[in-house]
Parts: sequence; structure tokens; C-alpha cells
Amino acid sequence: MTPVTSRFEHGPLKRSKIYMKYELGISQRRIAFEEGVPLGSVSGIIRRYHKQKNASSCARSGRPPKLSDRDKRAIFRVIAEKRLKFGRMYKDEPESFWKRWILSDESTIARGDGEKQEWIFCPKGQRLDIQYVQPKGKPSRHSQMFWGAISFSSRSSLWSLHGDPESARGGVTSRCILECLQDQLPKIARPGSIFAQDNAPTHKARIVQNWLREWAGQNGVTLVDWPPYSPDLNPIENIWKLLKEKICKRFPELSLLPKNNQSLNMLRDAAVEVWEDFHQDLINKLVLSIPRRLQAVVDANGWYTKY
Repeated sequence: MTPVTSRFEHGPLKRSKIYMKYELGISQRRIAFEEGVPLGSVSGIIRRYHKQKNASSCARSGRPPKLSDRDKRAIFRVIAEKRLKFGRMYKDEPESFWKRWILSDESTIARGDGEKQEWIFCPKGQRLDIQYVQPKGKPSRHSQMFWGAISFSSRSSLWSLHGDPESARGGVTSRCILECLQDQLPKIARPGSIFAQDNAPTHKARIVQNWLREWAGQNGVTLVDWPPYSPDLNPIENIWKLLKEKICKRFPELSLLPKNNQSLNMLRDAAVEVWEDFHQDLINKLVLSIPRRLQAVVDANGWYTKY
């Protein structure tokens, strides 16, 4: 689900009340306490009131939002219903059922991703002393998108998704996804496999879906639509997190390299090396965690879980 921003717009009534208290001589700090509003917001409301002479919201530039808060709540409810339906449908399936699944996803990895926050304990008042401050390299968003798939007892190669030169913006398109699936799925699927389809627009494109249906029918593979906005259900998300952490730990110099093609090639090589070094036992355990994830979704009535 889309994270909710911490910014909040107070209505005209609240703004008028704050300004009236200010006019009565009440301090801004006390107003903030009484109204439960940050001190900075109180100051801003008073400043804008002086400028506008009223408590109405200013006209905003740009296109207004397409979705109202009510629309968003309705969408979230639909998403929760789909997640709940998926959880109830599959949560009681036996272990042998999940051993047939192929779970795929894409992830973008940037040089410097995976750095862990380190805590340092120091005497009071000395947190900025040089001995307690850890220097950190300048972050770089020089990144590469990868596709990968996991299943019980096997995994795909880590496939680098390059931009489509025929597209207007040169980004990853359905043609790139189709090329990847045509190369990788025949190598890891077998009759009886169940392939969980991604909901991304590039995966739902007609040329991808047409090929998938034809290929799956010819090879005895079942296609299943994954519920939207459900990274907590897909254990490959854990693999992506571990992949970034291990790249950062094993190849720390990547974050300090210049932004050029050689550095990007080194990032790709590092990602492939770490991907191939993952123990299959780890992947197997993650795949078999799906029933617990589904039960957690059911317990949460379709909303999000600790996973």
C-alpha cells in the first residue's frame, strides 16, 4: 500500500481558530499545545493569514489530484479484498503444492544499496567527536534493474533488464520482459509448475500475455495472477534485500567508483556473483514460508503483515 505522508493540511476552521487565539495574545507555543498542532504549523498559519487576510487555501498550480481520499480508501479496500481472497484460497495447500511454484520479480539495485545503519555508543555530549563519527561515501543512484525467479530446488539466472532502444524514453518495456521470459522460463519450469505472474504493466502487456498463455499451455504450466501490492507475500523480496546487503558488504568499493559504464558492468557482475552464491536451502525455506504469509494476511483481514 502507498505510504501515507506525514504532511497534513488543516482546514479553514482550524486555521481561523489558531489566528483568533493569536490575536487574543496567546503565545504560539501555547496555541500549538492547546490545538495539538506543530509549532512550525502555527507560525506558518499566522504568517499566511497576515498575507491573505483570510483562512482559505491558496490556489495550487498544476493538475489537481485525480483521486480523492475517498477514492483511495475504496482502492485500498479492493486491494485488501483481493489479498484476503488469495490467502483463503491457498493457505491450506500442502507443502508439495508450493514446491511447484515459480516466483518472479524485478528489482533495481544501485551502487551503495544495502548499507546497514550502524549504532555507536559514546559518552554524553561527544557524539560528534571524530572518533565516534563514521564517514560515509557519497551515494550514487547509478543503478541496474534485474529480473529473477526462485522456486523450491532451483532458481533462474539473474537477468539484467536493459532499456529498449525502440521505446520513446529508452526504458524497460514489454519487449524487454518478453525476451527475458522466453530465455529463462523454459530453463526452470517443468510440466506441473505454477508460475506466479507479476502485475506490473510491462508484464500485463498483450505480447507478453499472449506468449505466456501459449507457452504455458504447450508445456503444462499453470499461470496464477499474484494479488496487487503484495510484496509481503512474495519471498523473493527477502532475496532482493539480502542481495543488496551482500553486494554492499562484499564489494564496498562499488559505491565510490565513478559513474560510467565500467562501474555499471562491475555492479552487474557483483550482483550475478552474489545471486549464484545463495544457498538453495535458504531459498527453499523462503518458498515454504508462503503458507505462513498467507495465514498472516487472513488474520489481518487482507491488510499488511510483518513479512
